[in-house]
Amino acid sequence: MRRKITPRVLDSIQNFIMKLSQESEEGALVVVEGPKDVQALRSLGFMGKYHMLCWNAGLSRLPAEMILHTKVIPLLDLDKEGRALTKKIIVTAEKIGVKVDLFFWRQIVPLTRGSITEIQELIRFSDDAFPVTMTD
Repeated sequence: MRRKITPRVLDSIQNFIMKLSQESEEGALVVVEGPKDVQALRSLGFMGKYHMLCWNAGLSRLPAEMILHTKVIPLLDLDKEGRALTKKIIVTAEKIGVKVDLFFWRQIVPLTRGSITEIQELIRFSDDAFPVTMTD
């Protein structure tokens, strides 16, 4: 059974996305796993720069992208693979002297009350997930 999505949760998610977009505007690079993650973030209003690991040759091109930004924000899935990739990103960033910001990744579980484990599931909280019906 799905938990009810309250207006308070939706407001929190909108604030989360606004802050993420602001960080990107200020020079941060958001790293996600794939296009469905980007689609979910875009559906919530994220307009910042991102690097997809499934495209862009995975981790191999990430260091060259990282050095062009003030910091990197890994926003990967909360499963075993996502945690392993996050650790690799941290190690890579430390080797080249780029700051890693895990604030957003750590906020996913409390923000969604544990209802998601994959970033692409954030689409549940978008306006697209709540169809508007027209009535006279």
